[in-house]
Amino acid sequence: VILLPRTSGEEARHISARLLKKVKEIEIPSDLSGGKVVKLSISQGIAVFPTDSDDMNDLFKCADDALYHVKQGGRGFYTLYEEIKKK
Repeated sequence: VILLPRTSGEEARHISARLLKKVKEIEIPSDLSGGKVVKLSISQGIAVFPTDSDDMNDLFKCADDALYHVKQGGRGFYTLYEEIKKK
């Protein structure tokens, strides 16, 4: 969980894109991973307070729903809850 106070959905999207790029650049060296080079990825679900919910537990559920939407679509990306609730 990453909390971004006073951050809009669009700002969170930009931060997620930068984080995704940085994580994709990470390679675990073969001497630390049993002889294979391991590349990392990250899937991110984004929910915005109070737009998506003003209740903490529900806000986490919204972010979790967005995360599972990303994972169902192939992983290694991010989405805002507001984008999936329209569907």
